[in-house]
Amino acid sequence: MNKLIERIERETGLEPNLLNPLQKDFPEVLCKFKPERESGREYYRDLCFHIYLLSPSGKSYQIADGGSVNWTALLLSSAKERLLISGISSERLCLEKQGLGE
Repeated sequence: MNKLIERIERETGLEPNLLNPLQKDFPEVLCKFKPERESGREYYRDLCFHIYLLSPSGKSYQIADGGSVNWTALLLSSAKERLLISGISSERLCLEKQGLGE
């Protein structure tokens, strides 16, 4: 139950402080939580994100992801340590930009 409460509190803070400002600055970008997601549950500590590119034909491609991990906490034996990682598929982004990813 504590994990559920922590998630709700985190999402409640992240929505007005992160998602809403992003949505305001980039109105063509959809920013939302997806609590039913299955991917990354074992890999990321809690926060996880994906970035998708919508091709001219309407097909959606995941081009980046990231999230919080516990690597530094384990390495330094400190539960206070936080680390947010991310990666982008530059090859996929270039292919999509050239229209070759269809």
